[in-house]
Amino acid sequence: MAAGVRTFTAWGYPPVLPIEALDFLRDNPEFFEHDRRPWPARATRIPLTAVVTNPHVLVGTSFVTRGTVYQAVPGRQGPDGRSWSLLIRPTADATNQADCDVVLPLRAGPKPGGKIDVEATVVAWGSLNIRAGKKRNHAALACRTARVVARP
Repeated sequence: MAAGVRTFTAWGYPPVLPIEALDFLRDNPEFFEHDRRPWPARATRIPLTAVVTNPHVLVGTSFVTRGTVYQAVPGRQGPDGRSWSLLIRPTADATNQADCDVVLPLRAGPKPGGKIDVEATVVAWGSLNIRAGKKRNHAALACRTARVVARP
């Protein structure tokens, strides 16, 4: 996470950055490298709401979750794909969200409103102040791979 993130005034509860998450990334660098990766043959599927509301349970593990793309910002393009910074939410749930960066094939870019599966691990989590005293739970994920499963 970038310097100063924890002091950003929008945080209701600044992000928790557990050492176990950093240990997992050290031992599994493919979750932090931005290259296209094959989809896992087997993986534990966890609903995105559970990932965001109970992230501490998932630290140090990998899982697959599905979300609705809220925002997709394109990054660098390589010979076999483009990197994307994603903000995903459970369907019709504006109180929970997660972000991660992934590399997808050039023709498979995500679109807001579409569905995407990500293989991920929890890196950090916190709660953002939105409006009228409401909060939004937020989880920062490191994603190994992703696949678009439905277009908007």
